[in-house]
Amino acid sequence: MLDPLQLGLDVTGTILAFALTPLLWLFLALFAWERGPLAESVGFGKLTFWLLVPASLLAYVAELTFTRIGPDLLAINLGGGLFPLVVSCALFARIAPPLRRSLAFFGVWFSVESALALAAVVYLSNAATQDIAVTAIAAAFSLAAFALAPRLLGDAPSYVGRRAASLVALTSGVTVLTFLASYTVPGAGIEEQFPIYVITPVLAGFVAVLIARPLFAGREALALPMAYSATTFGVLVGADVLRQPPLYGPGSMNLYVIGGADILDLLYLSGLLALAAAYAAHHLLERSGIPVPDDAGSVPPASPTHRLARSLQEQYDGRPADSIRAASVAAHDAAAQAHRVLELPETPDRAHPWSGLGAPGWVVADQANLDALAVTAPADPPEAMRAWLAARMLVGVGRSLWTPRLASIRARIAAYAIDLALVTAPAVAVWWFLAASIGGSLVGVLSAVSFVAAAYGYIAVAFLYVAISETAFGTTLGKWMLGLEVRDRNFRRPRWLAAFVRATPRLATYSAIGLGLSAAIAILAHGGVGAANAVVFGNLTNLLAFLYFLGIALTATVLFGAFAILVMVLSSERQRIGDRWAGTWVIRAARPTLATPAAPMPSVPPRS
Repeated sequence: MLDPLQLGLDVTGTILAFALTPLLWLFLALFAWERGPLAESVGFGKLTFWLLVPASLLAYVAELTFTRIGPDLLAINLGGGLFPLVVSCALFARIAPPLRRSLAFFGVWFSVESALALAAVVYLSNAATQDIAVTAIAAAFSLAAFALAPRLLGDAPSYVGRRAASLVALTSGVTVLTFLASYTVPGAGIEEQFPIYVITPVLAGFVAVLIARPLFAGREALALPMAYSATTFGVLVGADVLRQPPLYGPGSMNLYVIGGADILDLLYLSGLLALAAAYAAHHLLERSGIPVPDDAGSVPPASPTHRLARSLQEQYDGRPADSIRAASVAAHDAAAQAHRVLELPETPDRAHPWSGLGAPGWVVADQANLDALAVTAPADPPEAMRAWLAARMLVGVGRSLWTPRLASIRARIAAYAIDLALVTAPAVAVWWFLAASIGGSLVGVLSAVSFVAAAYGYIAVAFLYVAISETAFGTTLGKWMLGLEVRDRNFRRPRWLAAFVRATPRLATYSAIGLGLSAAIAILAHGGVGAANAVVFGNLTNLLAFLYFLGIALTATVLFGAFAILVMVLSSERQRIGDRWAGTWVIRAARPTLATPAAPMPSVPPRS
């Protein structure tokens, strides 16, 4: 007999499965661009968008194997698992600064809670008893967090302890609800039915907003990052950790991946659902939309070029006075940026931002004229256009002072080639060893779990090598050998999010090499290109298959590399796509002196 209610749920669930991801992407894009200052202040600016959308798409086959359980391998997908967790950790800088202290407390506390819950699931055979035990452990740890967090966090302000404890309690609640609603499907993974998988994150988003007023005291927008982090960590433990044990068992080797469905995975989607729900609740309750002050100093300074674009936009919107003020700020930003890149002390005198840079006198005069105009800010469109032109010239002067510090394109190509060889050479040895040791047909080798894990693992390791090196040291081995460093707009080593975003476009090259070159190596190691009786994919002989897979790796590497070079050539700051997304530069470690002209000044006469 047909059940109309079940049929309706099935149809709705199917439609939502296809529509949910693009709808959440649209929300994240609109939030980051249309509500930019607010989004940036709570950790969901453009940087987060680049990591959660294009990076997750490109990381579809990037899976890092990190442990073996019996005959099986456990891995984490970068896009569906690691990237949401990196964002969640970075948000602690907003939720409960300082990040290191609050994140350390949460990590240790929640890890112990999760370990006890996992032990209960493993050693208790009855499902009802497991549910009761997990719920009791979560409740006990949540209550204990409120009592002990202020003491364990030492001399941190009292509100940090309250926020950390509240985050533990909300995460524990999501963990319990996710565990109760999810189930294990042998041979498939962990699933959760519609509408249950929507209810939990939406509920978490609303709860975060309801407790935000007493918890954040005038900074209620911090409920948004709290909802995202709590939901992401809660789903990770409630589903991917506590529901994993029944999947393992004797038999052939299997590969289980946390976040394995990438952009369709529950771990990836739940945090975004909680964020959207928290934003909706925040708006419905008419909470303040004012950007949250940046206590942690984590928001990078604005680009002078972006300030200029904002000034021009103000003109188009019919606000010439605002355009003039924005133009003045852009010129000041250009001078401040030159001080940072040249590693000179910034002048505290706002009236003389170009002091110490060796700028010509007409630059100083033009800046003074522009500042004077910004004070009166007449509502005169022609004056606004003249102010914008003057600011554009001053921004160009600032860029001409510091661009010689940028690394040359030739040096960047050489550094990239060194880094690519460093991560690929060991992978080639591993692929050769696995292909030579795995028995059976060539098709069996290419589909073997260990070989697939090694191919996917190369993509993840190559990406993480670049991102971690640039975060920890500000350079990679290839860049270090050529005297190059990576810096953000604060002229510091890029932070985690920026480093991950900067490495994102390289996932395309790493994926082509990991899938193409690994197959080509397998053909050579298993029987060579001259094997007459081995066939790969229909009628392709070993030789044709080898050339096909090798061609994929080489063609992708050359094409993507050529595109990156073209973007750098066309960029005024020698930035490739990853640099533009992350707001970073690659510079020469040795700075030029101001005694030597860095570059010819723009041939523009001074304005009176």
